[in-house]
Parts: sequence; structure tokens; C-alpha cells
Amino acid sequence: MKNILSTTFLLAFAFFGPLHGQFHLNVSAGANNTNAPYNKKELTGHYKRWGYFLSVGPSYQVGKKIKVLLDCQYSQKGFAIVKGSVQDYNYRSTYLDLLPEVEYDLFSFLSFGLGMNYGFLLEGELSVPNNLFGDLDLTKSFDMGVTGKVKLSYKNLFGFARLNQGLTNISALPIYDINGEELKNVKQINQNLQLGIGYTLRL
Repeated sequence: MKNILSTTFLLAFAFFGPLHGQFHLNVSAGANNTNAPYNKKELTGHYKRWGYFLSVGPSYQVGKKIKVLLDCQYSQKGFAIVKGSVQDYNYRSTYLDLLPEVEYDLFSFLSFGLGMNYGFLLEGELSVPNNLFGDLDLTKSFDMGVTGKVKLSYKNLFGFARLNQGLTNISALPIYDINGEELKNVKQINQNLQLGIGYTLRL
């Protein structure tokens, strides 16, 4: 994990470090629409849930078109299990996310970004109707994914939509079929759509 993070930042600064640019500080907040489905079609029943995120991080302007960013987020994710119209339970996972991205300005008001997501689990909480279980180890402590973003800007204000597709299995529990046999090669993957607004402080 440390090697992945180190490699990401070293490559970014090795390429952009020698160039002249300007540092900014971005603060943003918004909503998460998340799910964590399994990769097996027979394992259905997971539905999206809403959460929120708070974000702060520096960006580095390279020339007129390219920025390098690192968002640090407090982010609520998770999923719901629903049968028919009745919600059986709701699982909320709270992460500290690091999102290094490269952003390209297509126009002065429109930009696109690509990057990575490194998530560190802070808390997992399972909520059942009329009952509440405390911290549970349903998910692993680390998550990694890729991100894509569309961003609209007006002066120092901006709004964005970011899609985060997980790459690693987050399930900390074995999965069994109806016969009690453990299923092999089952993965549970985080998926998250963020809608946010923010403000850029020019340093």
C-alpha cells in the first residue's frame, strides 16, 4: 500500500515538479451516491445509499491547461440491502480518502479529471430496523479505485461530478451459497458517484 502511494506521488512530482506553476487550495463538500455490489450475478440485493463528503486539498497549476490535485476527503459510503419495499439493513462505511488527480481544462469553465482513489476505513456501522449494531468488520481497512471527473468553474467557485470505480475487494467476510458452500473468487467492489460544490483559494 505504501509503495503504491509513494509511486503515484513520485511519478506526479517527477513529471510536473520541474515546471513552473501556481499552488491553490480547494475546499469542497457534497453528496455521495454509493453501492458495493458483488461481482457474481446470483448475489443480488445490494442497493445504493446516500452519504456525504467533506474535502480539502492543494492543486498545482501547470501552464494554462493542466492541474495536479490531491483531495483529502472525509467520506461516507456503503450500501443498503432491500427485499421488495422493505429495507432489511443499511451499512455505512466512513473513509479517509486520498484522491490524486490530473485535471485538464477544455475551456475556461469546463475541465475533466482522471486519477486514483486510496481509501482508509475509519468506521463501519450496520443499521437494522429497530436495532443498531456498533462497529463491525464487514469491510477491509483499505480500498483502491480509479476516478473520472467533470468540473464546471466560475471564478473561484466550482461544481463537479466524480465517478469512483473500485478495483479491490473490500469484503472482509467469506460468502456462502444456500448449501453452505463457500463461494470462490467473489469480490465486493465500491462504486461511488459524487456531486459537489467548492471554492478555490489562490495562494
